[in-house]
Order: sequence, then C-alpha cells, then structure tokens
Amino acid sequence: MLSSLQSQRADAERKLFVHAQSRFKCSARVRLSSLTYERSFASMMDNRSNSERLKNIMELQGCLRLHSDYHVRVLVDIADWDSNKVRVEARENDTLPELMVPLDYRVVAQDHGSLINAARQQLQWPNDWWVVDIYLTIPPGGNDPIDSNQQKLQGELVRSLREHYPNIRQPPDGLIYERIRYYGGHLGHPRDVQAENDWWAALYNVPKTKKPMYLKTFLNHESFPQAFDSLLPIPGLWKDMHIGSLHTLVYMRCDEPILCALETILQTYLNLMNGHTELLSHIDARSIELLQSRAPKVCEKDMEYLEERMKKGELFPSMHDQTIRDTVWSRLQLVDVPIPTLATFFRDRRYLDVAKKVMGCLFQQDKDNIVTVDQGVSGEYGVGNGESIEHRNRRIRAGLRDLWRFSLQWGFEMVDSHKRRVPRKPTAAELDSILGVTGSAESLDKVQLWRHFFRLARSWGFTVSSSLEVDDNTLAPLPSTTPCDHPEGAGQDEPVQRRSDRYALSSDALEQAWEPSRVTTRLIRRSFFQAFFGYLGSGITGDPMPDLQPDCAEEDVLFFNENANEDMGLEGPQPVNTTPTIAQLPPNEPQVDPVHDVSPIPMLNSTHFLSPTINTVQWGSNPANSQGLPLEVFLPDRPVRSIAIPDREVEVLGFFTQLYTHGFRIVAVDRNQGERDISARDCYPFYHSNNTTAKLTAKLSRGYAVYQPSSPGSKKRKVAESCEEQIKFLDEKVQEWERQKMEARATTLGHLTLP
Repeated sequence: MLSSLQSQRADAERKLFVHAQSRFKCSARVRLSSLTYERSFASMMDNRSNSERLKNIMELQGCLRLHSDYHVRVLVDIADWDSNKVRVEARENDTLPELMVPLDYRVVAQDHGSLINAARQQLQWPNDWWVVDIYLTIPPGGNDPIDSNQQKLQGELVRSLREHYPNIRQPPDGLIYERIRYYGGHLGHPRDVQAENDWWAALYNVPKTKKPMYLKTFLNHESFPQAFDSLLPIPGLWKDMHIGSLHTLVYMRCDEPILCALETILQTYLNLMNGHTELLSHIDARSIELLQSRAPKVCEKDMEYLEERMKKGELFPSMHDQTIRDTVWSRLQLVDVPIPTLATFFRDRRYLDVAKKVMGCLFQQDKDNIVTVDQGVSGEYGVGNGESIEHRNRRIRAGLRDLWRFSLQWGFEMVDSHKRRVPRKPTAAELDSILGVTGSAESLDKVQLWRHFFRLARSWGFTVSSSLEVDDNTLAPLPSTTPCDHPEGAGQDEPVQRRSDRYALSSDALEQAWEPSRVTTRLIRRSFFQAFFGYLGSGITGDPMPDLQPDCAEEDVLFFNENANEDMGLEGPQPVNTTPTIAQLPPNEPQVDPVHDVSPIPMLNSTHFLSPTINTVQWGSNPANSQGLPLEVFLPDRPVRSIAIPDREVEVLGFFTQLYTHGFRIVAVDRNQGERDISARDCYPFYHSNNTTAKLTAKLSRGYAVYQPSSPGSKKRKVAESCEEQIKFLDEKVQEWERQKMEARATTLGHLTLP
C-alpha cells in the first residue's frame, strides 16, 4: 500500500517538476509597486501581525532578497510575454535582469504576501524592488489552447506555488481546516485526494501533535463540520480557529447550544452586511479584531473607536464602494450586543463546559448510544400524565432552559473543578462523595445548591433519584441575588477584553425588562445565554406559555420571579432581546412560532438591530413543488411512509428540527455516493440542489428507547411505545399541512376558510 502510494506520488512529482521547468523563464527584479495579490481566504485571514514581525526584523537586519528562499513566485500570461508587453531587460553591472511592465499592469504574486507588505514599508526608491521567479501560464480557451493533461498540470503548478509551506513553517489552523474541507470536496470543489493529504500532512509539522486525531474526531460528527463550514465565507474569523480544541466540542455532548452559538455568529455578520453573502468575503482578520466584543449602540467609546477606524479604512479595507460602506456603517451603529467571533466562542465554551457537568448528573449516558445532554435530560422527563406531545415538548424545552440557566449561574460553586467529568447518573452514596459532604458551612452551601438543582428538575417533571428527595421544610433558601450592573459608574463600560467573562448568571439580571444604555455584566451575560440557548425559545418573544411553570411555589424557585410572566411574553414591557428572533426572518417567509416550533437557527440582533432581507442566498433554481418536498419515513417494524413537506424554508427547518427531537436520523441517500447523515438546516438546501440521484429519508433509531424513563419491559417494547408517539406526531403534522393547503386554496378561490 505504501509503495503504491509512493510510486504514484513520485510519478506525479516528476511530471510536475518537468512541467514547472518548462514554464519557468527566469529570476528578475521588479518594482514592488508592480506586484499584486489576489484576494483569497488566506490573505483575508491575515491580521497583519506577521508583516509587523517581518518589518521589525528588516529594521534590524536589512532586507535579504537574493537567496531563492526569499524569491516571490509570479504568474505571467504567455500572450503578454510573447508580445513583449511583459519582458526582461539586462541591467549593467547587475546579476539580475529587470522585469519591465506597463504602468497599468500588475504581476500576480503567489506567495510571500506578508514579506512584500513589510518590504513596501521599509524600502524606498530607488531600492524598492524585489526578486521574482517568473512562470508562464496559458489561460484556458486562449488562442493556443492546451490539452486537458497540460491544463491539469498547470493547475497543480499554480497550487504548489500558491500553497507552498515548507515543513519548517506551520500554516495557521484556520487555513489548514479550510484547505482540507475544500480539497475534500465539501465546499463545492471536486475532491482532490493528493492536495487534501498535503494539508493533512501540514498538521504533523509539530512533533507529537494530536491535532490530526482531534480533527478526524471532529469531522466524524454529524453536524459540527457543516456548522463550521458555514462560517468559511467570513475569512477573518478563522485567524482564531483552534484545531486542538475541536475534539472537546464533540466530547461535551452539548451539540444544540454549540450549533446555536455558531449560527449566532454567522447571522451577526449576515445582518451586518444586510444579508448580502457576497460581502462576507470583505471581512478580514483585522476587521474582526476591531469588531470583537464591541457594542457601538450602547457604548459611546465603542462607537467613536469604530467610526474612526471606518473613516481611516482599517475596517473592511477591501470594500471600496462608498455606498456599501455607508450602509454597513449604518447597520453597525445599531448593534447593541457584544459582537461574537470564533475567539469569544472558544472562550465561552469553557463556561458552557461547567454547566454541562452539572446537567450531566441528571441522566446516565449509555455507552452504546451516546446522546447529547439535552437528549439525555429530556429522556428523564416523566410520561403517563395524559399530556399532548406538543405540551410535553414545550414543557421539556422550558425545563431545559431553566436547568441550563441554574447550571450556568451556580456551576462554579457546585463542581470542584470544571475539568472533572461526571460520566453517569450518581447514586445517593456517590453523590455524597461528589459533593464532599463534610458538615462544614462551605460544603453545606454546595449541598444546598445541588438539592435546589434536583428539586428544580423534579418540579419541571424530570425524574430524579428518589433517594435524593428533600424535605421542603429543611431546604435552606438559595443565596439572594441582585441584578449585577458592573461597572457601577453611569458613564462606564465593561472593558472589551473582559466581555466574554460569563461565569455567573443572575436570574434577575437575565429576566428583568430593561433597555441597555451601556455595556455591563448584565448585558454580557444575557447575550451569552441567548446566543447559546436561543434554540430553546428565548421566552422574550412569541406566544404566551402560562401553563409552563414548575410544579412548586414561585418563591422557592429562583428562576421564576416576579418578572417571569414578562419573560414568557405574557404582559408588561418586553425585555430587549439580545438574540435574533424567528419574527426577524425574511418578510416573505411564513413565521415560525418560537415557542412551538423553536428553530435552532437564531438571527442575532436585538429589538433595535434591524433584520435584513437576505436576497442573495439561492439554493437552486428548482420551481416550487406544488405537491410538497418528498420524504420517506422509516419506523421499526412498520412499512415505509411517504409524506410531502410544504416547500417553505422555515417550515422545512422547523419540521426537521422536530424530527431530531423525536429521535429521528435524517439520512441523504445518493445512488452515487451512498448514505450520509445531514443536519436539519441542510435539508432545505438539499431539496433545491438539483441533485436527481439523491433523496432524503428519516429513520427512527432503535436507540430512541434511551429517551424513555425506566419502566418494565424489553427494549423492543420501549421502542414500539416510542413509535406510537412518533406516528402521532407525523399524523398531526400532515393534518396541519393539509388544512393549510385547503385554507390557501379556499382563499384563492374567494371562499370562506375552513372553521
């Protein structure tokens, strides 16, 4: 196997070497002003720190230009070379000729961008030149076209020049990830196995690194790679990519909060660009640094800081159209939450990990059927009280939101170390050991917090070990909390570098109706919570949920205070929503009920951050299917069922999200590529991808029994009981769609709608 691989690589390398020699003309000096670079993912990822480093070296060492290691590879069209439009002329008493180009001509360089940027700042006329290695290229479709083999070799040559990273140099993690996904065929480019392997090899530059193993683990996840891929159109974010942290996202089993946070990041910048996806490529790394954690709407200093950078051209420097810049600036002024980035995401993940360890005590993880924290806790919800599926799901979501909030607020007091893992649901004896019950006042506080947590879970209907029952008369009240508005000065804001420190959450601060006037810890914590848990229903907008309250006295549960009704959207002024709402989807789309259908994809903006019409996202040119989008549903021991889903993006997203919560796997079946799992948000694009060889199916996993509470009977019996619930859910959805179709038809004909 290895010898075969080496033989293939040696043959490819030999052909490329011969082709490169035939296309190489000479080395020459050229004016720095004649060099240019194509805007690429790698160049937009650069935050210019490497240019500053090289500039400092040049100031001490001078510029070294003649050694071949410092030569810049450039491409010149063979037609321009043959016509002498671009030519070399010998220089008297100089070892190198000079590349002569017209004043309006730019030579496209392929590498050493940071080096040239530093040299431009250091070298003055007449020494403002550099050495280039000239390679000729033949454009496809020219007067003298080349055959397909030569065209392929030319493409390989350009790639080798552009993506040249010697083993002594380590390309950034973000670029490695993007290239692996690109050449792996996941970003619309045909798969190139050799190029993909070259970038995998770049991960091994550091001795004893585990990054390749971590990345492989991450890429095997069913949803995370697609979520990160959706951020690739914003190259500036990827400066802060950490491949060494990706595996922790998988092992946390907090898929839903993580996916929600990543979508929040994407929607932040989509909103900023007024929905124009083609403008996302102008967001470079330096702009991300300037924007990170800024909230110009509520912080005057942030507003002044960003306005100055915008006028100087430091923000979005490649965006030259002044009309577009003015539009982006007008939208930027409306942002009243700290702007998230991948850097803040990876920092916030650590605080989510603390809360996850608290939530993990509510259920036992099955080694044979690993589930997320939300799924595991949902499986502990009691059944048999006659409630409808809709009410049950709404109550589970409301309970999860409450439990996550408690875990984030008190997590650091409840666990000794955020690195400690709780692999399974503890027994009463093990819980004493975990909690360190010693009778001291400090330990007692921890025990009381755990007891409040378990009591809160029971009050929402989740099953907790009966050995942990607590007498309400002996349960000490929770420590009193007050809304925290640090810093306290009226004209002060929380420092930018501390705007991702979200280690505690006050319920009062989270729920109270208020409008931010400056950046305080309250604003930071609210935005953090909504960014990660908006998929559970923010409770700030949407239909009222008067029936969804824990089954215990309000005064005994911290999270249902006097503002709870306001939080659920019942009465009184609504708090500022620090995350996007379903109501802010494009106006031509039907709205999803944020309580009943709860989309996992929020649109990040507060009530003051206007939502754009996303008018450039096109998933394909297929006409709307009047019969609906087809889906085959597979249930254990039952015939295959075919249903038609309304061809509306929001409807498709909401439906497939609900399928996931009911234990289904969404599988794309392709005659050419086999089967693969896809996420809920990829379903609508799949239907409109013009792929005639593939179809979507929904398969109920037999492992769905893990969601059911412990009860007598075999595992098969539990699965069968689950199927009845899924069948009821599907029947209700189909009936709802049929009713909508009939009402629309009646309206079109001018008749009365059905009662």
